[in-house]
Amino acid sequence: MSGPLLEINGLTMSFGGLVAVDGVDLSVNTGEIVGLIGPNGAGKTTVFNCISRFYEPQSGTIRFKERDITHARSHEIIRFGIARTFQNVELCRSMTTLENLLVGEHAVMRGGAIRDGLRLSRAPRCCCSTSRPPAPTTARARGSRT
Repeated sequence: MSGPLLEINGLTMSFGGLVAVDGVDLSVNTGEIVGLIGPNGAGKTTVFNCISRFYEPQSGTIRFKERDITHARSHEIIRFGIARTFQNVELCRSMTTLENLLVGEHAVMRGGAIRDGLRLSRAPRCCCSTSRPPAPTTARARGSRT
């Protein structure tokens, strides 16, 4: 990859007559830590909502790892490795910090919560599955009846 990790050009988003983001350009290279700073109502969250596809921008382009993601669907964005959290500090009070962070893990799971959580990649499907693994065979002594 020779270009920036994330590149935004001319991003514009408005709500009715209110222009929340007007022609934003942003470039983030691999390994950089970048902050988006501004007063309340400046459009910071709107930019992130456009990147994560929570909003559809009116104009501009968003590229991630040199791929145009401007019109990608939100579930595709997650698969590309982009995710966001919301400013809700009480998401699940009864859960630990780690458990709250793992809530979004389902987006990258392939085999189900239990199997992936326990890292049982070759385990048979759960008993609720409609396709069951073959029944085990038992060895019998020659000439015996069962």
